[in-house]
Amino acid sequence: MEAAVSHEHNGSWQQLWKDITAPLIATWISVAALIWLFSPFLGASLIIIGTIILISCVSLRSAVLIFLLILPFDLQRQIGSQWIYLDLLTLAIVLPLFKLSRWPGRLCWLFVPFFLYFVATGAPRLLLPAWFWGYTIRWFIALCFSVAVALSESPEGFVLATGITLVPLTAYGLYQLLIGDLGWLFRWMNPHFLDSDWTARSYSLMWHFNAFGDFAGMIALMLFALGARGYRTALCYSLAAVGLVGVICSGSRGAEIGVAVAVLVALSQAPKFKRNLLVISIVALLVWGVQSNLHVLPVERVTELDDVTTEGRLLVWGAAYTVWQQNPWIGLGTTNFREFMPNLVDYPSAHAHDTYLQILAENGLIGFTLFYVPLFYLLWRAWRARKIPILFAGVCALVVWLIHGFVDFVLMDHPPCLLLFFMVIGLLVNGLQQQAQRLARPAPTAEAFSSGS
Repeated sequence: MEAAVSHEHNGSWQQLWKDITAPLIATWISVAALIWLFSPFLGASLIIIGTIILISCVSLRSAVLIFLLILPFDLQRQIGSQWIYLDLLTLAIVLPLFKLSRWPGRLCWLFVPFFLYFVATGAPRLLLPAWFWGYTIRWFIALCFSVAVALSESPEGFVLATGITLVPLTAYGLYQLLIGDLGWLFRWMNPHFLDSDWTARSYSLMWHFNAFGDFAGMIALMLFALGARGYRTALCYSLAAVGLVGVICSGSRGAEIGVAVAVLVALSQAPKFKRNLLVISIVALLVWGVQSNLHVLPVERVTELDDVTTEGRLLVWGAAYTVWQQNPWIGLGTTNFREFMPNLVDYPSAHAHDTYLQILAENGLIGFTLFYVPLFYLLWRAWRARKIPILFAGVCALVVWLIHGFVDFVLMDHPPCLLLFFMVIGLLVNGLQQQAQRLARPAPTAEAFSSGS
């Protein structure tokens, strides 16, 4: 009797918490915003404390969803002489991880050796302490976030959550193209970039248009792949279309090529491949015909290759290769490439515009191996089990990322892209763990059937 009363009491408290969670979040955000107007320090403190309390009280899956919904909105503020980056609040994801009764599986640890390696080899040689330790903290957060995604239930909902964020991102990107400016919201959210020049390409709310293209492209292909596998087809295809518009608005050719290849990969695994390919080809020709009469830079860039881009990429690629040749095994140290660039070429770039060369230059062959071997191992495992929708979605997202990586590097300077990459890693681990659990279940025997009947 007492146990039943206790169970009913616990259930009532859980229901009460569910009922008041949304009002509490709304009240917390409103109060923090009001206080921020008068005292940024108190407002920031309230946001930090409120986030810690909220995340510590919700389930792991709810915590992941909360952070996914605010993932691309990377607000920064200066309080006195100190800059506060609200994306670091994602560190609170470790709180629900501590409450788990099970230890993360071995697949969750695949990228830890690379993380420890780049810290151990980079810390003694660091040239930019703020950049190095900021990147290190964000990598730690991303690893924890990946584990949280891997250990959560119903991972398809995470893809939908990121897809929902594409709606305001793409809408604001279109607004930027319409007014021919970055807009007030971008400048309010990114005070570091008040002097950024408008280049007729959508940044949306990201720090760079190529980061926006990468972010939108990876999410769009996950949604497209889930839709192709029959998961909430109408919603997934609709959100994927929004993401594809965002990719086009960004004018990122690398992301566009990655998306095109990933779409072909997705279509190749769908029934009636030839018919689907024909339809996509006809649509592509129609789009090409329309865009040839439009004079909008992001659209024009699809068919043009300007000399500035070509020469600039060749310069930084040559610089990265030169640096790697000087330190072939361990590289020159994470985040140090941007400091060496002015001594090598006269071109304004903070990175190698190539993920593969960037990792080679800064982490050498050892770091390159520690990063890409686990990545391709996961990709291989996921491809073998691609009939599982979430694994197929993760593979398509990584195809976009890997191809875009030949012409850009978005992990270091763009925290939302780093977290999105590790969210995809977490989705792959989640799907592979689901597969392992299914295979571990004993098959029903004849005796079980006869006893059941």
